Amino acid sequence: MAWVYWTAIVMISVFGTMAADVLHVGLGVPYLISTPLFLTALGAVFAVWYGSEHPLSIHSIHTRRREVFYWATVLATFALGTAAGDLSAAVGLGYLGSAVLYAVAIPVPAVAHRWDSLNAVAAFWTAYVITRPLGTSVADWMA
Repeated sequence: MAWVYWTAIVMISVFGTMAADVLHVGLGVPYLISTPLFLTALGAVFAVWYGSEHPLSIHSIHTRRREVFYWATVLATFALGTAAGDLSAAVGLGYLGSAVLYAVAIPVPAVAHRWDSLNAVAAFWTAYVITRPLGTSVADWMA
């Protein structure tokens, strides 16, 4: 049921975005701290997922446990992406400059995969992570 999946994506995207914004706006944590914090959280999710289930491929999500790891990864990605997009804008790139930066970065994993220097799973997750700060930057620029 596609509608269940996309509803979950929307809810997690809102929650992940709010986690980053509350940390910065509500609690005053600078983006220079929150971005590495969320990157560490994402790395921890990947490490635990890999250590307990081994495959990180979305094509191997056939159990509830792997699905929980997937959704934890998506949540961490949204929080990280929001913080990273806002960080790059705040350090002088602005929203449009940040959007250009991430738009240029997004094909890098595909190129690396094509040249056999990055496996398919790593290329997918790297590109997936880059989509969020790109989306944040474009949305903030348009606002």
